[in-house]
Amino acid sequence: NMPRWADEAIGGWELSGLPSWHTGNRYMANSVAFLMSYSNEDPAILTGSLAPMKSHVTVQNGQVYAFKNYQTAYNQYTGPVAFQMGSRNNLRGPNFFDLDLGLGKTFPVSRARENVNLKFRVDAFNALNHPNFQNPSFENNMDLTAAPNEFGVIPGTVIPNGSDQAARVLQGALRLEF
Repeated sequence: NMPRWADEAIGGWELSGLPSWHTGNRYMANSVAFLMSYSNEDPAILTGSLAPMKSHVTVQNGQVYAFKNYQTAYNQYTGPVAFQMGSRNNLRGPNFFDLDLGLGKTFPVSRARENVNLKFRVDAFNALNHPNFQNPSFENNMDLTAAPNEFGVIPGTVIPNGSDQAARVLQGALRLEF
């Protein structure tokens, strides 16, 4: 029972969203020791608690780390000895969250014999525009032979949905249907 001008302004809007949430990918601390495998990347042995190894993205000394305290995390491990080696893939990286949103409305242009509509739509990809971080690099930053201040350094961000941009992307569309 709204006047037509009010219905055109506030009525009939459609909102859509696509949230995407993932737990972090698995990875491990390696030792660059050649004991039992055919590579030089046998897992390091966890001698301390797994609690300091929980993913907690932190900025320290101008670096982004996967752990609350990189020194404590580094001290939880020792290299393999004799025929002992640590567990593979016992750590999880940072979580990933992305939200894509869409807003649209159909405006009737003519109610004559042929229906003519104008469709308006705006989409926002990575609408929250926040970073999603990669796992620490298996080759460089989770190696016990690296310096302790390099242990757990996150090399960069994940690019959402395979796009070539990690920042928010907006697009608009107008379509005349007849």
